[in-house]
Amino acid sequence: MSVVLSVAAMAQNVEKQVQQIRKVYQEVKARIAADESPYEGGMAVVKVNGKANYSAIGGQENNMTVYAEHHQDMDDRFNTYDVALIIQTFNVAPRKMYREYLYDLKTRKLIFCLLNDEEYTGENTIKRFYYNRGRLIKADPKAVKGEGTQVFAQGDRMRQMAEMLLDGCKY
Repeated sequence: MSVVLSVAAMAQNVEKQVQQIRKVYQEVKARIAADESPYEGGMAVVKVNGKANYSAIGGQENNMTVYAEHHQDMDDRFNTYDVALIIQTFNVAPRKMYREYLYDLKTRKLIFCLLNDEEYTGENTIKRFYYNRGRLIKADPKAVKGEGTQVFAQGDRMRQMAEMLLDGCKY
């Protein structure tokens, strides 16, 4: 009986964490939609757009938009930023891919990832991954749970790339 109760308590705890992540996501999206400058409570924005043409595949685009939280670093005179959300769109041949990576500003770790990928059939596949302290806590649909580690690693690489872009704003 106690095992059943502890499993139920863990499930409730996971749902609370997921709800908190959703709340953070909505707050970040609202701040982005407000389109205010970082000094007025808005998000700093960095956009990178890439295009290439590959033989046998054709034209490909890879676009990344980084939304970051602004703060004044007391150790230097430069404005500094913490990555909050990265939105990436790209294509693989005719298929279009859309990704969102949401980060915890305190730990700098990925807390949510949305993958909305077009399949070869033309249908979209939507996958959601929720993380706590670097550990996958929920995957939707459940069948994609095995992809959680790979998605987390990709989110970490995206954050590192975004931080390099944001550090360039200092110079």
